[in-house]
Amino acid sequence: MYIQTVEKYLFLVLLLCIGSSTMAQNSRTYLSAPKKVSDLQFIENIELTPTDRSTHTIAGASSINIPSTDTLSSDSFDERNHEIESLASIQFKYAQLLNIEVESTSPVSLYRFVDQWWETPYQYGGSTSSGIDCSAFSAKLQDELFQYHLPRTAQEQYSMCNMIDSANARQGDLVFFSTTRKSISHVGVYLANGYFVHASTSMGVIISNLDEAYYHKRFRGFGRFNPEAEKNSTAEEITSE
Repeated sequence: MYIQTVEKYLFLVLLLCIGSSTMAQNSRTYLSAPKKVSDLQFIENIELTPTDRSTHTIAGASSINIPSTDTLSSDSFDERNHEIESLASIQFKYAQLLNIEVESTSPVSLYRFVDQWWETPYQYGGSTSSGIDCSAFSAKLQDELFQYHLPRTAQEQYSMCNMIDSANARQGDLVFFSTTRKSISHVGVYLANGYFVHASTSMGVIISNLDEAYYHKRFRGFGRFNPEAEKNSTAEEITSE
């Protein structure tokens, strides 16, 4: 009986030793042979192939090029950064001036144009950054931003527009005034919230509000340029020649 008990004990010890050896070997195999990225396989035989930082490839599909920041020079990156900051600054500036949301200062090109001409001196008959009058300023803005070719004087611009009531006025419409005995003697460009940009005789290119007493008294209406009127005017000029 004693011998049988010892044999059973030795047999169990032998089994435990064999099992421990097998587990240790499997553990070493698992730890010593990690999977490579290129060996990974996903559903439908799609695999990731390591490439450079600017191009990423999926097996069985076209190459997808993702721009890398390494391809951008520091100068061009700084330039782009400066441009974004400049535009954001312009939007914030005019949102405050017009008392509107920053998101409403769009298109930014309009406010950049205004900013470029801001406080340019008034000069009767002028049309440059050295001096400009009201009709030249409104014509230049309409031409550069909306590709509308307006005539030279405020009265002629008035005749080329369809009159718009205040409720339907929108950014880019013209605003007309009678500041002298002439029917129409001053013009500006509407922005938002009652504000318009114009070349003032006393202060140059500025933004004013239609509720200001001087302009409220002399305001004659909103006008929206009519391209058909321009065509008809051109046709009449050709006929008269």
